[in-house]
Amino acid sequence: MKSGEIELIADLGDIKKGDKACLMCVFSKEQTSRKFPVENDIRSKQDVKLKVDQLADIKIQAGVGARKGDRIALSWGFVHPSGLSKEVEVLRDIHKGDKLKVVIDA
Repeated sequence: MKSGEIELIADLGDIKKGDKACLMCVFSKEQTSRKFPVENDIRSKQDVKLKVDQLADIKIQAGVGARKGDRIALSWGFVHPSGLSKEVEVLRDIHKGDKLKVVIDA
């Protein structure tokens, strides 16, 4: 179930299809600190899937919970630092400046 969505700018450089990358390799701290509203409740330690345009899905556990209407950011406790550095396959080339949609499924 979709629990949130935000568009972030890939601002750390180009990454080629087939490479491995993590959120910290694609987005700066400034981007992952941008807040967005939660559409459905998320429990602490709940299994969550991050769907990022051009990347394979990232499966993590929520660090802290949030209620519908709360505003959260990926890098402020919602995603544990190990989730921010979890590498997945790049499905399509990512270029610096690309706008990528991030969807949270919980």
